[in-house]
Amino acid sequence: MQALQAGQTQKAMSELELSHEFSEEDVDVSYWLADTYSKVGHCEAAVPMFTSILRRKGDVLLDYSPLIWPLSNYGLAVCYEKLGKSQDSRNYYAKLLELWRNGDADNQVLTRAREAYNRK
Repeated sequence: MQALQAGQTQKAMSELELSHEFSEEDVDVSYWLADTYSKVGHCEAAVPMFTSILRRKGDVLLDYSPLIWPLSNYGLAVCYEKLGKSQDSRNYYAKLLELWRNGDADNQVLTRAREAYNRK
């Protein structure tokens, strides 16, 4: 995580991939690896990871940071947008906006999601 916070994306990705090999069920590792993949344009690898997290909603909300579940909706929306799948992207932006409909107006993720949803 230090590499990710320091902006060393490639190093972070390598470390997360190694961690994921040893603990594929760890949602935290899966989320951060998927998020890193998305940031470097490896959305084909990120989509199944975000999807897997969403399928485990109960586990995620009970055993991990509950923010991971809505942020995985956002991650999927971003990836689908990058992959040119505009309807899928729009669906996941809509899910996030519904989940966080009462969220803080200045939340950066919500602001970006609203902007992306509205330009579709």
